[in-house]
Amino acid sequence: CIVGPYLLNSCKYYVWRAKPPRIPMEPNGEDSLLPTYGILLQPEDAREEINGWITEATKKLITSVLLPGSMHGDTRLVLANAIYFNGKWKDAFSKNRTKDRKFHRLDGLSWSPGQARRPLLLRSPRRKTKQRRSEEQRQRRRSVVLSMCVFLPDARDGLCGLVDRMASGGPGFLLGHLPSGRREKVCKVCLPKFKLSFFCNMKRALETLGVPAAFTEQADFSDMVEKVAKKDSGKVHDVPLCMADVFQKAVVEVDEEGTVAASSTAVRFQLYCASPPPVDFIADHPFSFFIVEEVSGAVVFTGQVLDPSETSE
Repeated sequence: CIVGPYLLNSCKYYVWRAKPPRIPMEPNGEDSLLPTYGILLQPEDAREEINGWITEATKKLITSVLLPGSMHGDTRLVLANAIYFNGKWKDAFSKNRTKDRKFHRLDGLSWSPGQARRPLLLRSPRRKTKQRRSEEQRQRRRSVVLSMCVFLPDARDGLCGLVDRMASGGPGFLLGHLPSGRREKVCKVCLPKFKLSFFCNMKRALETLGVPAAFTEQADFSDMVEKVAKKDSGKVHDVPLCMADVFQKAVVEVDEEGTVAASSTAVRFQLYCASPPPVDFIADHPFSFFIVEEVSGAVVFTGQVLDPSETSE
């Protein structure tokens, strides 16, 4: 159980002032998650400024979400979010009892004396008096209680099967396995110290999950930006914005005192009529080719080139 958690959720958007058309943002409502915004001029300066804001919002746990080259001239708007969490164990682990012990990996390799071992936290149970149990119950009723749930498979190589069960069970799997009512007595708790980090561009994942329109001309972000008037006709129209990239990074660190975690997401928007950044097409490794009649879609020839230096007759 984690007590006294500190949870901070921050959000900020950045607008390009120098790039036409200028994008006026809708006024923030009372329930808006966008309390502040910044004006950006140069892509690289913008990247550094946004990463600096994320670093501050996550207490330096995350220092970079936007990598070099991720911002370019077609960018019109960046929406950045940061979440920071710091919670202490209700019963802290003693640093004096943290020792290097074996951790059995999925590859099944046996640990030799020369191989690195992992520091494992060790805590023996404390007997709860009736007074302490009643104090905990009162605390749960008057405050938010967060718990870290660790699912440990019985078999040392059973994690894959456990993950499959979790995926097939849906949200009910977690809720159905939370401790409730009578709890089993635990002799000791042994948990490794660890720090995990994750980073990716979520664009393909979001498209696969069913939101591909947000990245195309079908996107509708009219509620986020005001309408603008054309210079020649004065006719008012929506700004044709679409999402271009969704960068996300998360960090979780567990030690004797508790858990510190942070995540940040930066969504880059551009005009969907903007040309995509140029790419290099260098066929210097084996490839497939098709000769297609484009009207009917019929494939006339197909083949694979494994070694262009070889000629078969």
